[in-house]
Amino acid sequence: MFIEPRGDRNFARNLIFLLTGQDKSKDTFDAWAAAQKAEAEGINLFTVGINLNDTMELDELSTHPIETYRQLINTDQPPAELNLTLSEILGRIDDNVEPERPRKGPTGENPDANKCASKPCQNGAFCIDGIGSYQCVCTNGFHGQNCDKKCGDPADAVFVMNTSEGIGEYTFRRIKGYVDYLVGQMIVEECDIRVSAMKYSSSPMVQFNIGQYQDTNTITSMVDHIGYTKGKANMAGAFRSLRTNMFNGNGDRPRVKNVAYLKTDGSVGVNEDITLQEAELAIESDIQIIPIAIQMRRREEIENIALFQGLKTMEIDDKTLLYSMKDDVLEPIFESVDSCADSPCRNGGQCKNNNGGFLCECRAGFSGDVCQNRVVQFAGSALVRLDLHKGSRNKAVMSAVSGIRRFGSDTMPMEALQKTRLRIFGRAGDRKDVPNTVIFITKSMRKESEIMREAGKLKLEGTSIIGIGMDLSDSDKNFLETAVSPPVVANAFF
Repeated sequence: MFIEPRGDRNFARNLIFLLTGQDKSKDTFDAWAAAQKAEAEGINLFTVGINLNDTMELDELSTHPIETYRQLINTDQPPAELNLTLSEILGRIDDNVEPERPRKGPTGENPDANKCASKPCQNGAFCIDGIGSYQCVCTNGFHGQNCDKKCGDPADAVFVMNTSEGIGEYTFRRIKGYVDYLVGQMIVEECDIRVSAMKYSSSPMVQFNIGQYQDTNTITSMVDHIGYTKGKANMAGAFRSLRTNMFNGNGDRPRVKNVAYLKTDGSVGVNEDITLQEAELAIESDIQIIPIAIQMRRREEIENIALFQGLKTMEIDDKTLLYSMKDDVLEPIFESVDSCADSPCRNGGQCKNNNGGFLCECRAGFSGDVCQNRVVQFAGSALVRLDLHKGSRNKAVMSAVSGIRRFGSDTMPMEALQKTRLRIFGRAGDRKDVPNTVIFITKSMRKESEIMREAGKLKLEGTSIIGIGMDLSDSDKNFLETAVSPPVVANAFF
């Protein structure tokens, strides 16, 4: 309620009126923690107790001094003494008297020693002693049980939820429950995280924009009210909407990292042929897409999306598993890593942080992920022997193959895949209406992580990879099987 989108005015005093006829709530500690958090945010609590026998909890919930902020009513009193108007209440609250800090803690139900005595809460946090436990109310910029974890850089996050016919209404309710849990774990208020949501079936549907709601309770309430919409799964449309609608001025903040959580079973029923292209466009627009598979039906798209970004596909079956994966799922939100700190770019290349990684802008005359290669290189490098526009005749192909000579240096399979993507496909001779296929023949999987990344980029662009391994070790065979297109049994040969 006390947020600007709900009409809160930053110049006006915030006051909660709590009326109760019960001596104690179901959970005294939780009630106290909520009251303390409200006061920590500058909201005063005026309590009214009706026919109470025990006022201990009410005293602890009220802002102090209780002579000012608490009113007790007995309905056996004469009617004239029961009148209590709002103006009278406000009149007795003196703005010149600061509420007492710290407020008294819950005492009646806590026989244990004070858990806050050891000062477990760090970084200026306020400690609330509970029944056999304690709770820390963190200051902005910190989170964790003891407020010992520093928030990462500010982030804008979008939850993208598949609501197609393959998901079904029951699973969609589960998806919303997972979103609620993750929003609660993001520490939205303290860590400057802004959240939005969209769903998609036959078309994408924005539910609320980035920053439209800025507190956890309101966000989860809005997620809970999102309805199920049956239809074909248009994942491509969802990615396009991410890039053009969500992370494009509608609350999206400049120079703040953009993270999209894709919750889906992997099904693609509409625009299948451009799904990976739209994903790549979104990723190249500095949107990190985190695929989370729920009741996986189809793997190809979401596994390639993860691979292209150097991520692993996360697959969950129930909420318990989501709890155990929480740190991995939220790492893109909380991480604050300067990937350029070690100056990874060589030969004068300029390093730029990019979605948890880095990109090197190379000087003229150099290429490669870290500008490690000269554009013209012989031994130890990959060479383009035949372009597609010259490879339409059998004689030209045979001539190029027969002219290949063995070099004495190490093989560079990663660079071969990279040049295939950058120097062959998308250039003269590449036909848009014909599928692209790479036949990758190698006797080495040297620099396997870089090979995986380049293979992932090719597959994300729709290129099929067939691998032929010669005299490979068992581990290299496993890497080649990962690099080829699925199904492995049809595309990996040794």
